[in-house]
Amino acid sequence: MKTKTILITLITMLAVTALVFQSCKKEDDNPTIPDVNEYTLCENVVVLDSLITPVPVIEGNKYTYTYNTTPPDFKVGDIIIGYTDGGYIKKISSIEKSTNNFIIVFYVVKAVFTEVYKTCNFDIDIPVFSNQKSLDDKVIFSGQAPGNVELDVTIQEGYINTDLTLNFKVVRLDGVTLLFELNSTGGVNFKTDINFEVNGHLNEYGYEKLILPPMTFPFLIGIVPAQFFLGFQAGFNIDISAAGLLNYSCYANGEIEAGAKYTNTDGWNSTWVTDGDFVNEGVNWGMNINANAEVYLKPEVKLLICGIAGPIINIKPFLNLEAEVDYPQWMWEVNGGFSGNLGFELNALGFFEIADYEIPLVQWDIQIDQDNGTIAGSPPTAIFTVSPSGGTTSTTFAFDASDSYDNEDPTSQLQVRWDFDGNGSWDTSWDYDKTENHQYGSEATYTAKMEVKDTEGLTDQYTKSITVNNGGGSGTFTDPRDGQSYNTIEIGSQTWFAENLNYETTNSWWYDNSSANGDVYGRLYTWDAALTACPSGWILPSDDEWKTLEMQLGMSQSQANATGWRGTDEGKKLKSTSGWYNNGNGTNSSGFSALPGGYRNHDGSFDDVEKYAYFWSSTELGAHAWDRILYYYDAEVYRYNDDQGYGFSVRCVKD
Repeated sequence: MKTKTILITLITMLAVTALVFQSCKKEDDNPTIPDVNEYTLCENVVVLDSLITPVPVIEGNKYTYTYNTTPPDFKVGDIIIGYTDGGYIKKISSIEKSTNNFIIVFYVVKAVFTEVYKTCNFDIDIPVFSNQKSLDDKVIFSGQAPGNVELDVTIQEGYINTDLTLNFKVVRLDGVTLLFELNSTGGVNFKTDINFEVNGHLNEYGYEKLILPPMTFPFLIGIVPAQFFLGFQAGFNIDISAAGLLNYSCYANGEIEAGAKYTNTDGWNSTWVTDGDFVNEGVNWGMNINANAEVYLKPEVKLLICGIAGPIINIKPFLNLEAEVDYPQWMWEVNGGFSGNLGFELNALGFFEIADYEIPLVQWDIQIDQDNGTIAGSPPTAIFTVSPSGGTTSTTFAFDASDSYDNEDPTSQLQVRWDFDGNGSWDTSWDYDKTENHQYGSEATYTAKMEVKDTEGLTDQYTKSITVNNGGGSGTFTDPRDGQSYNTIEIGSQTWFAENLNYETTNSWWYDNSSANGDVYGRLYTWDAALTACPSGWILPSDDEWKTLEMQLGMSQSQANATGWRGTDEGKKLKSTSGWYNNGNGTNSSGFSALPGGYRNHDGSFDDVEKYAYFWSSTELGAHAWDRILYYYDAEVYRYNDDQGYGFSVRCVKD
């Protein structure tokens, strides 16, 4: 599985990004650079801990100190440095006198690093180490990915160990930065046994999460307190052609030197030197899918200097598995390496002498291992489609098994046979023709079955449910209030509008306030407006009436009563056959013709047109009301309760 090894040595190179700000006033016509780690303070700097100052009560920009004795004589304009909660540098803007002589109140504004030092020459090394952190049984993702695909990604066994030294240098003289340099050197070793399990096709999906708690590393820049936090995120990117299992394991040991240097004569230059050893410890894959899977581990770094955030850094070690099948040939290849970005948002911290700096660090990677071969004889895979997925006894259903395949034989050499009603008796003989038409004589839900056979006589079967129901009939209705006509559809015992209501009421809007959108999607109504929007003889459907519709299309009672995504393909039966984003259309076998009209926010903005359809029910739940949602990449129906102030579509049902 994927072993991500080299890592983030850059971690705190970020450290001094907050070190540059406006400087002290010039006082020497011939200043000299001080010795290493020597500095000269500005006269108005007060280090509070050296005065045995109590911990302040902080309320925004108000700092209250309660002394045991008479407090020192502070002045407006003093720069105070404290070490509470990671430290702070503040400039006193005003002082509030108290009747209690032991209490002093400051109102402060942000101060900056160079208001502390007249001159400075810092060269500081900070060791960063994590010891060995276990990654055993770390779940990166478990749940539903796009397309209603179930995905589990787990590091079954692994660890990470870092041993880095971060160095930064700053030389400032007479208000000018002569040198600003950050470097990180050291090693990372890493082992992981990563497992992907997926139940369907997944196209270019990625995800990451924090898998280790942050570690804190405090240090001082002269007298200025600073600290940074180091945590690790794990993530993945996967593209897989079908349901399957991927597992690979790898060990890696990497050495990195990375950093950036600024001088007032040459500007910015970066350093990026990497090397690493990778050892593949095994690849397991079913050889029935094509897949490209990447796993990576990267640091989450937050650097604070007196509470001010520092630079941006991202170093990402990665491990990539590419597995391909071109029957009967197969191959896989594992590559490892790392990439990253380095950046310093200096201007964002108030220092304008040095321009912001950002550079992508060149990706380094090597091939770790590869293998290939020929697949031995295996049975074919049976797949078929049926159109439409439901209908009446007058419907001619088109069955197509052309997507069936075999590892060795071309599809043209595969034979199929059909059992249309699933009664165990084959309705056709073996045939190379993969298509059949069939009409059912009675209402029922049938389990159609197809069997495919290759040239070696090996077989596979596939089944699909088909509902035949004669309860539906279509018609039209003209709203006497404004003369607009709507298509209607009978579904079971109910008669529904087959279009969204477009009658203008108070608190109703067209999407983006466009009449052209209204012609397609109707209007969007608040719940209060929706309750009375339907014409006489028609009503806003209740939550139970929506359930009746859903169960008519195949949902069970327990599924209908649930919240969230429910059922199997009822949403697909409700969605129109065109108009949905990314070809996320339905079959519209119900005739309901749902279109993705989006919704209106409370603030008057609009969202999700072509992607979501939102429909109100008349059933209230506190300040909310039950609704139904359809999404372009889901075949199910979402049941939820939303705030009544949203603008949703309305479908009327006959009273």
